[in-house]
Amino acid sequence: MKKRASTINKVWLTILSIILITIICNTGRNKEWFYGRTLKNWKTSIVKAGDDIDELKSHYWGKPYAMSMIVKKNFDTSDVDSPVILFEPNDFYKSNKINFSVPEPITFYYFTGLKSVWVNSKNVYDATHFVTVNKEQMLMQAAPDSIAIKNFLNYYKDYKPSL
Repeated sequence: MKKRASTINKVWLTILSIILITIICNTGRNKEWFYGRTLKNWKTSIVKAGDDIDELKSHYWGKPYAMSMIVKKNFDTSDVDSPVILFEPNDFYKSNKINFSVPEPITFYYFTGLKSVWVNSKNVYDATHFVTVNKEQMLMQAAPDSIAIKNFLNYYKDYKPSL
């Protein structure tokens, strides 16, 4: 009898959970997120199931992923051991009307396996390379010493790294 009651409780809890998840996914901001991003991307990935996996990732994660892959390919072909990349702040792109944004360092690491830092990082002087973006191109250059990093930081001191 006790085992049967336990099974019935599990069934009721499962039904209740499904109802609650359905309600949550169909209200307010969650509805916008669920139908606008999650469901749309799920349908797109099913349609494109035969496509290249990098193309699907680029479609899903957008420009930050594509930029990360360009940086990764550049360092794959170079002989630099364990680079640490210093990015410009995203506020710089917004204020200069550049339609671009860099991912968080942890996201960049997830995409590429390479370490990166933002201008407000405590490890900013570990950077070995800069990545700068303007309206036409993305530039990658070596950070030869702490003076170059300090100059980079001074140039971007008025901008905050934001998402």
